Amino acid sequence: MQSILERWRFRLNIRVRQLMSYHLRQPARRGNHPLKVHIGHAFWGAGNAGDDFMLLGFLREIGRQRRRVGFTCCVPENWELLAKRYPEITWLPYTIDARWNAIRSADCWLGLGGTPFQTDSGRFFECQLDQEWFMCQVLAKPMDFLGIGVENSFVMQRPQFRRAFMSVRHCWACDERSAKWLDEANPGRTTSAADLANILFRERFAGQERNPDPHAIGFLFNFEKPTENVIDALPVLMQGLPAERAFWLVQDPRLLPGMENDWWRRFSESLRQRLTIFNLDRESTCSTSPVDFLKWPAKVISSRYHGALLAVWIGAKVLIVARSGKLTGLADQFGLPRVNSVSEVSEIISGVSAAATISLDRLESLAEIAAASVRDWLTEASVSAGKEIE
Repeated sequence: MQSILERWRFRLNIRVRQLMSYHLRQPARRGNHPLKVHIGHAFWGAGNAGDDFMLLGFLREIGRQRRRVGFTCCVPENWELLAKRYPEITWLPYTIDARWNAIRSADCWLGLGGTPFQTDSGRFFECQLDQEWFMCQVLAKPMDFLGIGVENSFVMQRPQFRRAFMSVRHCWACDERSAKWLDEANPGRTTSAADLANILFRERFAGQERNPDPHAIGFLFNFEKPTENVIDALPVLMQGLPAERAFWLVQDPRLLPGMENDWWRRFSESLRQRLTIFNLDRESTCSTSPVDFLKWPAKVISSRYHGALLAVWIGAKVLIVARSGKLTGLADQFGLPRVNSVSEVSEIISGVSAAATISLDRLESLAEIAAASVRDWLTEASVSAGKEIE
């Protein structure tokens, strides 16, 4: 957690850089110069496949636009790997100097994807966003958010989150529930849109026959809080939802407490033998080769947002374990059955049985809403920076 002393030490550090600068803002680059954007979120490259889905969707839509755009982003790790995967972005280390210089050189700051307004995963987002907000204030750089979610209705009351969002130029939320909470915090600055991963999934699965395995079921469980007992609940669920094949789905391969691989290593050998572990990595899901849909179960129970969204696109019947407001928003968006805990075994069993698949027409309209939000942001950012629009 960022202490008051650490916060003021950071701000003093930034003020020193301000005094050492001959000028704070770069000279206006009007005319035929690229729009320069600093992506302010720093979770990219940590290993979560959902992050790849969002970033790929965003870059796909940017690539379709006839605009010259340059991106920078500072991350704590794996910037060399990210540079190979996403050469459209200049990846930099997560240091004060790198962040300061990147924001200073940019036309605007962009909070891209994810759930930046949250505390369940710790205070990192809160502290990081407060620092980015302060640098943008000092450098007089506009801030936008695109394709983001909100954890719950209370988090926007936290001073650091509220302060940052009160300075936003505009925000495109990933669901109606998040849009409502953001609009309550700063009315008139938020548009309800859709998750950026939908852009990728529309491109990836267009024209494909949706044919998941009707004899298989998939479990995708991740919980930040230690109150859930997956080890006890999973065998009961497998007994109540019999299937020839059961998959343990992994969206994030890290071994942090409560994540998929942490549960896997804690399972008994007999339980592991009843499951097939399957990684939702970008290579198998987002490559240009055909997806083997027979690997995908026709029924999925998920506490992961992007795993659930991917399963919906593939044509599975999905039940949501709503560990956050973002997942509740996804369930509401599609009318998916949901529970609040894996301990609600009877509700899960009945909910999965009653679940319906979502039509491709509805999903494709959602993808177009997400793509339109990227285009709207790009137009607004370009006009504000005085860039020519072709």
